[in-house]
Amino acid sequence: MKPPVKDTVTIPWMSEREIPAVKLVLSAWRKLRRDDKGVVQHIRQRAEMCLTPDLLATEHAAEVARDLELITALDARLRKEAKR
Repeated sequence: MKPPVKDTVTIPWMSEREIPAVKLVLSAWRKLRRDDKGVVQHIRQRAEMCLTPDLLATEHAAEVARDLELITALDARLRKEAKR
């Protein structure tokens, strides 16, 4: 994993700790949309069939929050190891 580290001020209301994780996830999301149209279509169909979209969105947001925390912890570890 190579998190982006060049720009820590693009989103001024985010902490320097949050920005690399969010950028990494946004890059992966853009790549998914660009490179895997079948998966994207399946996801959109699933969203259309969902009976409780607000609940599903809330559940997935909680999952993504946990994933962002993990990415942030990994980024901190990689930075620490790179300084050695």
